[in-house]
Amino acid sequence: MRLQHALGTVALCAVVLAAVCFAAVDVTVGRAIAGGTPVPEFPVVCAVAGAVALVAAIPPAVGWIVAAIRHAQHDRRPHPVRIGTLHRVYGEDEA
Repeated sequence: MRLQHALGTVALCAVVLAAVCFAAVDVTVGRAIAGGTPVPEFPVVCAVAGAVALVAAIPPAVGWIVAAIRHAQHDRRPHPVRIGTLHRVYGEDEA
């Protein structure tokens, strides 16, 4: 369960970092175009950092999804205590 939370946290942090980088690119390029100046190097660096963050988010996100599927399949199996409780509540002659 901790692995699932860690993978999800890493994936979400990488996506947030990418969003912030792309927002910085948008604002900087917009100001450069409005001012008639060439685009500075800062948005290019931010765009590369955002792309790297998005690519880095793929393995943790896939791991998160796989762990969630495995956990969901594990929860589908009938639990022995639940089965015993059902048999006691609903006896064989009542079921």
